[in-house]
Amino acid sequence: NYDISNPIQPDDAIEATLASLTLQSIKAMVPMPTGLVTFTDKQAWLVNGGGTNAPITPIDATANPQAYNGAGDLPPIVGNFDVLYPQSKGSIVRDLSFNFYTNIYTGTDISVLSSHLFYGFTLVSWAFAEEPFKVIWAVRSDGDCLSLTFLKEQDLIGWSHSDTNGLFKSNCVVTETVASGAVDAPYFVIERIINGNTVQYIERMAERTFTYGVAEAWSVDAGLQSLPVFGPNNPTSETLTISTGAVGAGSTFTWTATLGLTSSNVGNIIWAGNGIAVITSVPAGNIAICTITREITSLAFAPGDW
Repeated sequence: NYDISNPIQPDDAIEATLASLTLQSIKAMVPMPTGLVTFTDKQAWLVNGGGTNAPITPIDATANPQAYNGAGDLPPIVGNFDVLYPQSKGSIVRDLSFNFYTNIYTGTDISVLSSHLFYGFTLVSWAFAEEPFKVIWAVRSDGDCLSLTFLKEQDLIGWSHSDTNGLFKSNCVVTETVASGAVDAPYFVIERIINGNTVQYIERMAERTFTYGVAEAWSVDAGLQSLPVFGPNNPTSETLTISTGAVGAGSTFTWTATLGLTSSNVGNIIWAGNGIAVITSVPAGNIAICTITREITSLAFAPGDW
């Protein structure tokens, strides 16, 4: 409740000033095992009670200078016990971690080998998609997108560059459950010119795991997909019926008229009713015997729906 006492009590309000050489603005605070790492626009500070695991109280509060690299306005990202942050001018990304030899927090410039992606630009938004690929997605000031794969314990640090038919404006990460399990899904606000009008879409990065190979890839800009999805040859005048949609071999696909199927179609993939089938034999031009690899939830389809 911000009360103070005389004499001072351990639960009194705490007010303190960083004893720095210059005027500094506090940008962010990150709790770490050794204390509260406080980022300013000039350097980093470690605030604690004067020792390891010592609580901060009105009597015991210390602030020790750490790395002399200021932080920008973007909030730091914590990856395990490493703190990533853009420097105060927004065009360099640093890694801050505790150095047991010097007993202070220090770090390195992890954008130096990809400086061509940063020179003349700043980062305006970023978010950490930890699972499954440990990728930090960042929006650059010119509307392009940068991605950083960061796995410090394996010394895996790499930047890449993405663009689109439009401008990336901002982003975030949302944890979702998909077919492959729980993932951190990157979402972006993207500005596009559609029919002469400037519009902004909220778009999600598609999954990068393709169980059925290229047939399941969805690598397009601003793609919109509806189900049931289509399959090969998909004529608009034929009706499809399926004997069984259960996973396994021996399902019969029958169309109302010949499609011209031949043995050359063996191995082709059919998408229907949220499921997937692989053609194993062709008894007739309108009949295919298939193995269901993903359950098909509907067994009858009007023209154009399979």
